[in-house]
Amino acid sequence: MRKITRLILLCLALLLVCLWGCATTATVQLRDKEGSGKYLTDERGMTLYHYKNDLDGQSTCIDNCIKRWPIFFRENLTVPDGVNTNDFSTITRIDGPKQTAYRGRPLYYWYDDKLPGNMKGEGINKAWYVIYPDKFKP
Repeated sequence: MRKITRLILLCLALLLVCLWGCATTATVQLRDKEGSGKYLTDERGMTLYHYKNDLDGQSTCIDNCIKRWPIFFRENLTVPDGVNTNDFSTITRIDGPKQTAYRGRPLYYWYDDKLPGNMKGEGINKAWYVIYPDKFKP
């Protein structure tokens, strides 16, 4: 009887470990900004931006621009409910690296956003914007 109890406990422990390890966090999240709606972030809650001067499927932010606007890229992108996986793609930048794009527009971070939920890059030079999927028109 003790062997059966131990075996059952072992199986339950393995099941819990598997369930815990198999749980995944989406690599793109939606956060809510009161008065503005839901916007895109990475899995840590860091705000994602687009550059209005980018072309569809091509980044124009190169050289010094990338120092302030680091690229966002995830090889295996997962999204939460309410976000369409088909809205995301991967581009290859003219300077070589891959970058994740949303509805054809490359995604970036702002170097001065230090904490999850920071949106300090919003509206810089009237060219950099947070992505609100419900309002986004590339």
